[in-house]
Amino acid sequence: MPFRNAFVLVVLSLSSFCDGQTATCTNWVFFNPRQSNYDHASRGINRWGTVVGNTHNTGTSVYSAFVRYPNGSLTTYLAPNSSASFFSGRNPQGVTVGWYTDTVVASDGLNHNHGWVVYGSNMSVVNYPHAADTFLQWINHWGTIVGAYYDPNTYMEKAFILKNSVFTHIVPLGSSSTDWNSAMSINDKGVIAGWYFDTNIGRIVGFTLANGVYTTIENPKGKIGPDASTQIYAINNLGVMVGRYNFGYGFIYINGVFKDVQVPNYQVASVNGINDYGDVTGTAISLASPYNSKLFTAHCQ
Repeated sequence: MPFRNAFVLVVLSLSSFCDGQTATCTNWVFFNPRQSNYDHASRGINRWGTVVGNTHNTGTSVYSAFVRYPNGSLTTYLAPNSSASFFSGRNPQGVTVGWYTDTVVASDGLNHNHGWVVYGSNMSVVNYPHAADTFLQWINHWGTIVGAYYDPNTYMEKAFILKNSVFTHIVPLGSSSTDWNSAMSINDKGVIAGWYFDTNIGRIVGFTLANGVYTTIENPKGKIGPDASTQIYAINNLGVMVGRYNFGYGFIYINGVFKDVQVPNYQVASVNGINDYGDVTGTAISLASPYNSKLFTAHCQ
């Protein structure tokens, strides 16, 4: 997914990091599912501390989804007839959602993506009606799923909610029919969080949708510079959110305050998941030679 995977490796000025607050993070755990490269991501963490994401073996064309358990053990998954598989969310019952890329070249000359739901040995394919591609991002305790699909005419990314087998298109305020938007997370109270491109200001901002009311969430640091942006990736049941700004700098948003999540020895990071205990997960990249990346978990407040 375009904005989801791309890290823009831009070093902000020192003054940018001095402004605002920094989260207090402890219990750092770093891991690489396979080899150290930029083609992996830790995308979600559930209440038990189980982490889901995707990994890639350098020198191969296969991208696998993974589930990493609190004891450190890790299992990889590859959807049938797929060249790449991704997990992005897992609820407390162990139901995992994500998407995979098929191996069939369609009439448009492309391989397309399909949502999938995995529970134990069972797998279900989920496609938004008439969409070119479907991406499932999160599933809550009640089995409600949020994600995004590609419009078959414009290939723009559009948000949706899937509840009781019914798809509903989501259009955040300020987002036109020709702009990108994505629903990234839904908590057990039904509050949805994500991001969209606001045509009025010309940049990506975060949003929440609660009881039919949209609220824009924007990091003050995400209003500055050529890569100005705010993306919300997860919201827990306490309303605490995590994400990244300017495509490469992680944050936690708690009690109305944005706090930078600074990963030790890594300059670029995306915080992609948070549970109700304040445990977060994400991906960090070092800009110092030799370049490397790590997936991580930590407790942040």
